[in-house]
Amino acid sequence: MFWWNMQLLKFKDYRARRRAIRGLSQSQDERAIDPVIAALDDRHYLVRKAAAQALGDFGGEHALAPLLTLAEDTFHYPMAKIAVDALQNVLGRAATNADRKDLEAAANLHDVSGLFRHPTEGVGYFSEENRTLHWTVDCSRIRALAGQEMIRRTKGGAPCASP
Repeated sequence: MFWWNMQLLKFKDYRARRRAIRGLSQSQDERAIDPVIAALDDRHYLVRKAAAQALGDFGGEHALAPLLTLAEDTFHYPMAKIAVDALQNVLGRAATNADRKDLEAAANLHDVSGLFRHPTEGVGYFSEENRTLHWTVDCSRIRALAGQEMIRRTKGGAPCASP
């Protein structure tokens, strides 16, 4: 199955690539982490969304930096929410092996926010008459998990992994 899912990642159809990501996630195979991380840059947002979910399910400390980047750079609420949830899962599972710079970035992550413009029929997109909704994804749990691990390393004298 691993080989087949790797082949599906090369298909033009986004549904096949998304199905491949889900299959790789279910396999829990360590070899799948790098291709799933690469899928975070896919041209279709549903593939990126599936990749973030998969990394939240089985990604290790190598998934922290790409997920942090995705959370910080996205302007799409569902993508931001999934990236933050995946970061929480990965930090809960792999914080002890994370690089210091990734932990520091996670500890300093601000809440992710953006605007959603709900178009009103017959009104221009940037018109004041459009309903603009502000959304925010709370990242306090990520900051807490990263901060706890940094404190544990400081008090315990455990060396932090270097990049």
